[in-house]
Amino acid sequence: MRVSAAYRLLHRDRASLPVVVCCDVEPDPRVLVPGVAAPWAGFEELAPRMDALRVRLSKLTRAPASFSWFLRMDPQVADTWGSPGWAADHYADAFADLEAHGDELGLHTHTWRWHAEPGAWVRDHDPAWEEHCLELGLATFETAFGRSCRAHRGGDRLLTGGMLRRLGAGRVAVDLTVEPDVPPLGPLAPEEMVNGLTPDYRGVPLTPYRSNPDAFPAADPASRSDPLLIPLTSAPRGKDGGPRLLTPYMIPSLFARRLLQITRAVSPPALAFAIRTDQEAIDAWDLIARNLEHLASLPGVRFVTAGAAATAAGA
Repeated sequence: MRVSAAYRLLHRDRASLPVVVCCDVEPDPRVLVPGVAAPWAGFEELAPRMDALRVRLSKLTRAPASFSWFLRMDPQVADTWGSPGWAADHYADAFADLEAHGDELGLHTHTWRWHAEPGAWVRDHDPAWEEHCLELGLATFETAFGRSCRAHRGGDRLLTGGMLRRLGAGRVAVDLTVEPDVPPLGPLAPEEMVNGLTPDYRGVPLTPYRSNPDAFPAADPASRSDPLLIPLTSAPRGKDGGPRLLTPYMIPSLFARRLLQITRAVSPPALAFAIRTDQEAIDAWDLIARNLEHLASLPGVRFVTAGAAATAAGA
């Protein structure tokens, strides 16, 4: 039986399956050169592509298709471009157009910090610095858009109990940082420098959940506090014990098979995927578009904002 046909049989009675597509709006290179404030070319190219894709997804689902865009507004952006709100100002027309099409804007927090010794950007895990980066972003977002931020994604999978506390205090409704079964990690590329590890996400829920600052990243079934944590979509561990994320960068046949495995095993109330606005996404665009179009062809799928998915899943 074809994978799509099996999915249809398995989910023919499902009323709706919200899908959140997170677009991380940030500079193209991961390692920035001090003083080089180049345009964010990846975002400039991907925004119109996503707009065109939304038309196809809407036709396939017979419903409006919306995306969520998470902007970098942290100290590294301020140091390099002169203001943490540079992207919101420079691309104001683009963001206004995306919102006019029903998209949501949120915050994407990185904790890069310039260290004079060794003269490099370091992903800094000092708790006070992590919370400062988030505080700056939340304040900048409110200044730029005239409203509080309601959706957040930590860069490099980074979220901590202290950051979770600050998100709750700021009335952020939803966070999409968690990547199930991913162990603590240091540098994500050989040329990067870090002074700590990302959280240990092994054993966290595969479906939306709530935690608290003392228990994070574990679930707290008694918690009713925001933000709701919507993990990026993942299947139960494979035979090798490793994480099995489902990403739109995959070969479509593998994406379809793994999607079926996930929905059989977990029956998630929402799916969430992340795309970084950079050259890698541009190079993988055909895969990304084909995989999202495959999703759109399945029963009940609706492309919604992170906030809408949180309302549906966290009620």
